[in-house]
Amino acid sequence: MTKYCPKCGAPNPDDARFCMKCGFDFSTLQQTQPANQPVQFNQPFNQPMPSNQPPTINVQKFNEISPKLLLPGGLLYSIAIILISIGFILSFSISLIKIGGKSAAVGGVSLGDYIIYLLIGLFLLMSSIKRSISGGVIFILSILGFLYMILLGVFNFIEGSSAIGAGVEAVIAAVFLLVSMFLFRSNSLYTSYTGITFGLVAGILYFISISSTYGGANRFAGLLSANSYYYLGFVSMILFVITLYIKPFSRYQIISIINKLLLNITSLLFSIGVLVLGAVVISSGVPSTTGLPGYVAGGAYTLFAAGAIDIPAGILLLVTSIFILLTTIVELGRKITKPYSPAGQ
Repeated sequence: MTKYCPKCGAPNPDDARFCMKCGFDFSTLQQTQPANQPVQFNQPFNQPMPSNQPPTINVQKFNEISPKLLLPGGLLYSIAIILISIGFILSFSISLIKIGGKSAAVGGVSLGDYIIYLLIGLFLLMSSIKRSISGGVIFILSILGFLYMILLGVFNFIEGSSAIGAGVEAVIAAVFLLVSMFLFRSNSLYTSYTGITFGLVAGILYFISISSTYGGANRFAGLLSANSYYYLGFVSMILFVITLYIKPFSRYQIISIINKLLLNITSLLFSIGVLVLGAVVISSGVPSTTGLPGYVAGGAYTLFAAGAIDIPAGILLLVTSIFILLTTIVELGRKITKPYSPAGQ
């Protein structure tokens, strides 16, 4: 016969003295039960737990599984970035260079951009293997981002009058990013906040610039329609900047948890973006390369392979983000339901 714990509801053998899950002492019920009433253990106890108790969610499994998923997810994503760079170099840049004239200039600038993108992928790959990213690597990635935006601006300048606006936005974004990098490294809170704000402006200008390329006259059409992964990236950037603004107040435990929660949501949106990007590429089907030069065909197949890799990468990163987010939510819930204590602030 089975009896159920009145504290957690777990089933236990009829002769058990203590609950196998929470350790509740069944003998205390014997002491408090009136003599003329038998003790009932054979029905589940469905009464709600006291309101001051935190949710009994065991997050240890989440903490154990997350690193195991994050490593292959990060590796696959880095490999996809590298393949995307190679694919565009073969199918786009080299093709334009071979045409000559203005097309060759556009192809040369785009080649520089994709080489930078390739270097970013290699740095991310090394960081994924090491399972950490140093401040020096972050600084190098920022410099590469600055160069990428400069070349993006030059690319639009060469394209002609219709793209000059986007080129100006990209160059200004690059300047703001460069200033932000040096201000943000300051020990002064005011200077650091100024650097964060410059970085925010740089990010907004960059996304407006690329939306011009994809959306034409409607500046945000590219963000809100087919290229929804850019929109997810834009929202992720805004949330990340908010975490930088509140980070100096992380000495307060509740602020620290909220900061972690926002970072988790940021990574969740980023993971969805990776998954969407892969789905967009795969949905177009295997590329038809009939009559194309070998290097162009190779580039097209490389881009398709990158999209295929993005899907498992996005799934792994998404599941990891969900696990970490649930852990943070439980932590926040425990903090909220914890009795007030001045020493715990």
